[in-house]
Amino acid sequence: MVHPLPSQESISLTFLGFILGFIVLKIGALFVLYWLYQRAFTRLVNRYQDSKDVIALTFNKSNLLIDTFVKTCFLITFLHFIIGDFSNYIPFKTKDIVQISTMAIMAWFAYIFVLTTEERLLREQATKFDATAVQTFTKLARLAIVIIVLFAVLPILGVETSGLLTLGAASSLVIGLASKDWLANFFGGLMIYIDKPFGVGDWIKCSEKGIEGTVMSIGWRLTCIRTFERRPLYVPNSFFAQTSIENPSRMENRRIKHFINLPYKDFEKIPLLLEAIREMLKQSKDVDQSKPIYVHITQLAHTSVECMVYCFTKYTDWENFLNAQQHVMLGILSILHQNESSYGIPVSQVIIQHVDN
Repeated sequence: MVHPLPSQESISLTFLGFILGFIVLKIGALFVLYWLYQRAFTRLVNRYQDSKDVIALTFNKSNLLIDTFVKTCFLITFLHFIIGDFSNYIPFKTKDIVQISTMAIMAWFAYIFVLTTEERLLREQATKFDATAVQTFTKLARLAIVIIVLFAVLPILGVETSGLLTLGAASSLVIGLASKDWLANFFGGLMIYIDKPFGVGDWIKCSEKGIEGTVMSIGWRLTCIRTFERRPLYVPNSFFAQTSIENPSRMENRRIKHFINLPYKDFEKIPLLLEAIREMLKQSKDVDQSKPIYVHITQLAHTSVECMVYCFTKYTDWENFLNAQQHVMLGILSILHQNESSYGIPVSQVIIQHVDN
């Protein structure tokens, strides 16, 4: 018995059914993957919602963008299944769009990660980290991320990076000559980051230029200083490479150097007074006993004996230093009062002669 051959129409219907079934299978698989993604993404959001970890904070700041990107990829894939390659309708290929979007998302995540890490480290700077070093490394990291992504995306857009590098090398000389002041400030800021003569929060002083205040920020071109009049002062970084800067914030002690004048009429008491003052300083809880303590006669002035009181307090902050200095001054006055002595006051002696006619 001879079986009839299938007709051309039945073969076409079978092939069409196979194609439609394959498309439905792919779309079904795509929807299953989308459902799994939604569940995983929701679990991640709930898991990292209240976490203070750096990765969690970075994810919380980027989850909306990541979710939008993934859903867009699913939409592009779905349209590709339905209508095929639609790159003819847009100026870029679908593959290029996905690559650029992926690089942008990765760069954004890395950039936010660096910012979050910087914020985390700056909160812990009082115990572990130096604020200036943290800001330096994070700025360099953000700059590196931008450069890497730029050179990765340009070839996809059809831009030759070799020509760009050649153009940059040729124009660097012109840019350097035109912006030598900016470059001087840039390298001045770089030297501040490397040498660390001062950092954010330090009290610095330049007596030559009358600059004094607290460092608020150190940029690549300018350093912001808050003066004691609470005014912001912006100083170019190149200035710090050309002048001497005093950093009182790194002092170990504050010094008391005071001169007292004792009257000549009490010259017999002066050795006893000086010894009493010296003992008072050695017993004071505000005076650093590991540092020099000097109480000596320094000059025989016209109207009094000048004596120097020299010591170091244990404090570096201004308020505690003033309180310690006040205790020392009051102690000196108490010693003078107990020994029935007085403070030498400048006097003028007028001699009047009577001349007879």
